[in-house]
Amino acid sequence: MIKKIKVKYIPFIVFVVALMVSMALFNINSKNLYLITFGIMLVTSLYLFIREFKVLWGYFKFYMFNLEKKADFDKRVQRPRLFFYLTFGLLNIFSFYQLLNIDKIGFSEGGKTIFLHLFFILYWLSASLLFFSWTKTFSHRFIFETQKRLMEKMNSRYYLQWEKPEDYRRIYENLYDFDFINNPSDQDCKTFIKTLSKGEIPEEPLFKLKMDNIQTRLFYDLLSEKSKGFPLTLFLKIFKNYNGSPKPSSVYASSSKTDSPPKREKDIEKCFAFEKRLRSQKKG
Repeated sequence: MIKKIKVKYIPFIVFVVALMVSMALFNINSKNLYLITFGIMLVTSLYLFIREFKVLWGYFKFYMFNLEKKADFDKRVQRPRLFFYLTFGLLNIFSFYQLLNIDKIGFSEGGKTIFLHLFFILYWLSASLLFFSWTKTFSHRFIFETQKRLMEKMNSRYYLQWEKPEDYRRIYENLYDFDFINNPSDQDCKTFIKTLSKGEIPEEPLFKLKMDNIQTRLFYDLLSEKSKGFPLTLFLKIFKNYNGSPKPSSVYASSSKTDSPPKREKDIEKCFAFEKRLRSQKKG
């Protein structure tokens, strides 16, 4: 039984096959064969780009008539696929254009030979990656594994100003004492300390703040003071509030529409007072 080829070996196989075909075409030097080859390449590119255009057009049509929820557009798959088209698709067009105009560039005979092989390989390598973006392996496994690797890289992406785990414990306990956080427990406290002290980013928000957007903005400003690489977008990957999982734009908009201070402003500020454990709002 023939074993399936591993995805990571496909670019190497395409490279070898494309190089062999390119060398064969160059040695045969047949005008008719060149025309057939360029015809196949043109049809391949048109097929790939028309296929993606139909998906984007369908979504755009529903979106413009305020029916985007009805469009068959899985953002989890379509956005990574669109990324492939914006990178490898442009490479595909560029390499095909260079092959068509290789005689006009002014290479020497040796340089012309090298770049003919190079652009031919780049064309089929990019085309194979575009074809790959339509496979089940891409949508069911590749996207998930890539997201996981990116999340791992992001996990130490930000650094807050406090160095000691005990400081994060006090922030959590103060949030509890002032009734700004739901369902506190020893495990939640440990998760809070580990997440913020190690610069981790969870897949879903872990903590619900009993705050509105204006209060959330103040809490974020105090938490992120003197921090590095901790924008509001990352903060909202860790915390949600009364509004569920708000977007950064809505948090900024809420705080900019009013000149009044946030409700219980002093209490939020006291959450960052580490002199002693605060128990003014919660007992028992």
